[in-house]
Amino acid sequence: MARRSKNNREVHIKNLEQEEAVIETLARAFAKIASRLDQPNHRFVKNFRKALMDILIEEDPRITAAELALRTGIDRRHASEYLRTGDITTWKKHNKLPLILEDLKKLSDRKYPDRMIPKKGKNSFTTVCIEHANGSFTPNIILKELTRLGHTIPHGKTTVELVSWEYGSSDKQIAELQEQATHMNRLAQAVNLSQDGSDENAYVSSVATTKIPPLTLEKVEKDIKNTLKKASNQVENLLKKHEVEVPEGTFPEYGATVFKFNAN
Repeated sequence: MARRSKNNREVHIKNLEQEEAVIETLARAFAKIASRLDQPNHRFVKNFRKALMDILIEEDPRITAAELALRTGIDRRHASEYLRTGDITTWKKHNKLPLILEDLKKLSDRKYPDRMIPKKGKNSFTTVCIEHANGSFTPNIILKELTRLGHTIPHGKTTVELVSWEYGSSDKQIAELQEQATHMNRLAQAVNLSQDGSDENAYVSSVATTKIPPLTLEKVEKDIKNTLKKASNQVENLLKKHEVEVPEGTFPEYGATVFKFNAN
């Protein structure tokens, strides 16, 4: 799937349509709960971006503003301000990686068929980076991120091996994200129906405790898992008992989602 960039170039991103569908499902799941609070949209967007930054900072306390900006698409100036002050301002999309990867692929096709690209000099990794991100990100920051994503392998200080140039989520990642998005969407539906009183048969129950010591928890988790498996099988059998011979999708989807959680 191709998407046009600011300079009207077509950028090919793997599984773009599937990514957009997953993001839309996640957004709708969140919106079903957020909309009930009757708050301006920008407050949710702002805090989502803040949460994204916080998670990345928790994962890597030494992360730099440039790395944050490259990974999130948030303007580097705002990422830097947030690291410095913890404050949130206007955030902008800033993703250069698809264009950089495409031009690295073209450069290697033209000059380096073995995919071993010089890091510096004319027709190098650095020249491609400067063309698309001069003043925004250093070539070293871009190389670190491309290597983290599995697109490049640095060989010493002189050469960069291009091993993959398809930017975007893998099929496996899409499937995992879709499963998460589906569970979130169903949970949002159940919570809304339970809270607004429109469905007298709606049922949401969350049972938790903070009194189980860690040494006991492993056995409890196994017991809970077995209990939920039995409950899930009972629900599945009950649903099948009342199904009729019609094509999938004939009637609105109906069912139950069963899960356990651990706040840690």
